[in-house]
This record gives sequence, structure tokens and C-alpha cells, in this order.
Amino acid sequence: MNNDENKPDSPGPLDEEQRLARLLRAVGKREDLPAHLSQSWEAGFRRELAQARSARRQRRWRQFAYSACLLVLVGAGLLLTLPGDNDPLPEVRVVSVHGNGVTLQAGAASAGAAALGQGVTLPSTVATGSDGLLALRYGQYDVRLNHQTRLRLQRDKLELLAGEIYVSDFSGYSYSNSNSNSTATSASPGNSIASTNKSSSNPGTATGLLVTTPFGEVRDVGTQFTLGLEPERMVARVRRGAIALAAGRNQYRADASDGGARQLVINQASEVRVTDIAPSGEPWQWIYQSGPQFELEGNTAFGFLQWVAQESGLQLKFASDSAKVYAHTTMLHGDINGIDPLEALQPVLAATDLSAALVDQRQLQVSLLPRY
Repeated sequence: MNNDENKPDSPGPLDEEQRLARLLRAVGKREDLPAHLSQSWEAGFRRELAQARSARRQRRWRQFAYSACLLVLVGAGLLLTLPGDNDPLPEVRVVSVHGNGVTLQAGAASAGAAALGQGVTLPSTVATGSDGLLALRYGQYDVRLNHQTRLRLQRDKLELLAGEIYVSDFSGYSYSNSNSNSTATSASPGNSIASTNKSSSNPGTATGLLVTTPFGEVRDVGTQFTLGLEPERMVARVRRGAIALAAGRNQYRADASDGGARQLVINQASEVRVTDIAPSGEPWQWIYQSGPQFELEGNTAFGFLQWVAQESGLQLKFASDSAKVYAHTTMLHGDINGIDPLEALQPVLAATDLSAALVDQRQLQVSLLPRY
């Protein structure tokens, strides 16, 4: 045993590294392994290295496969999700009921009388009798039913089963000032109907309200329109914006004509005939009777004029800024229940300093009367 570490002149106890160094010097140089042992050790090392690399590759492939499977499952889930499933249900409410025989049937429940202000669950079926009229708030749309009409309300569409309906989007109203260089409208009126031959039954790429019928599908494009079923044909009339129609394998887009409206008649052979008609008059009279009446008392002249223009399919136009300001600040009094909007113009405005006139059967122009 070496006792150097116990000698008096030793600087102190040796640390672990110094002891290990002395031990290695005492043992001397390690003998070389025999050739057969060296080869055997190297072969074993290479086998273990190859196995480790193979295991690492397998782990990576498993991780990649798991990720790929996850992406496939997510993609399949997206594909299996039906359009609109995650969309909120439109709020549906009864806003006006006229006459008798107006019923509401929610799902498979028994039909009952529709009541003013009643909320409507989806799906539901509404119907009117021979003297019944009904108006609904369906999401952002004003939907009205003529006499003897049956309409099924779904979460993403309307199904017209019989009769006639009127549809208007609440965003369609606009007014303009004659001093302005631009006029805001719900859609640019056109003067043509486009036709294409496609196999898809989806009427274009529009995202408006879809109405299905036995004769085809109609989708609104920021518009006001009526849609009626007759024994051997369907009649669509659009007086603001446009509608997209799919009849059989054919697709059409009909824009309200300049200064008027457009009528499309579709027969059982999916043939379409187009004519220009007036945006007011007899075909439109029933929609004024079916909707809620304007409450004149306590409203402004501007609110009244806005209602007249909206109900009549007209663009409200002020001849001057002063006329618009006057309309906003003038309060009205009285009652106009049962009077058509255009017929109510003269008696209501007679109590104000405003006058209104139809321009090209398209605009309602409001002027401030001169003061003498």
C-alpha cells in the first residue's frame, strides 16, 4: 500500500481524480483485445446500433401515421357536416294576422290558430284560408302569405306547397339625395335575363333565402319578389334587386327591369317566359293588406315615407337636404289603418310642408313646398 498521502510533507489528502490517475499508472497500458474478440464486439455494437436506428425510424413513422389519421378524421368530419348545421336558427315570429283560418303547425304537432307576436319553432307549417292573410319575420326577411297558401318553414329554406308568398329582405331599403353624385340601392336594376344550361339544381352561387317549389328553386339576391303556384305553372315577380331561378336543368337570373318589375312564368316543361310589368298595382295589392299597418301617431314624416317606399318597392329620393331634414323633424298624428301606402301619401303629407311624386314608377321623390 502506498502511504505517500500520509507523509508529513504531503500538501494534503489526494482528491478523487489524483487517486484515479495513480491507479491507472500502476496498472499500465491495457493489452489489446484478441482479434476474434474485437471483431465480435464490433459486430455486436453494429447490430445494436442498427436496431436503435430502426426503432427510431419506426417511432417517427408511427407519429406521422397518427398525425395523418388525425387529419383524415378531421377532414371527414368537416365533409360530413351538412351546410348550415352550425348556423344559428333564424328567429321566426308572427307579425300580422288578418282574417280567419290562419294556422300554425310545429313539426308533427296538431295545427292551431296563429297568434300575433307568436314565436315559431322550426320546422313548422303555416297556412291561410280563403280570407286569411299572414306576415312573418323570418330572420332578416319579411315573408307574407296570400289567401289559401301553405308554406313549410325550415331552418335553411322555405318550401312553398300551395298559394302565393311575398319575400323582402329588410336590408333592401335605401334612399338618395338628388344633390349627391351616387345613389345607394339594394341591387343594381338590370334589363335582361341571363340563361345558362347546367346540371346543378343550385341557382347560382347566391347566398340569399332559398324557396323551393314543385316547379323549381328560387333564391333572392337582395330583393322583393312574389312567388305563386298555379295548377300548371309558377309565376315569379321581382320588383327590386334580382332572383336566381333553377328550373329543371336550366338556371336563370332575373333582374328588376329599369323603371318597373319583371315577371317570369315557368310551366311544367321548365320553359320560362319573361315579361316586364309595373312594380305596383293589382298583382301587388294583397301584400299591403297582409303586412302590419304603419303606426302614424308619434312617428316622423321620414319614417312614414320610408315605410311607403319599402312597401311599394320604390326608391325614396329627397329633392334637397332641407326636405330630408324637415322629414326627420316633423311628427305625424292620426291613423291610416286599412289604407294602401301610396293612397295614404296625399292625405298624410297634406298636414306637412312636403309633397311626394312618383318618378318613372320607380322613385318616390319628396320635395319641400315653397313658402310664400
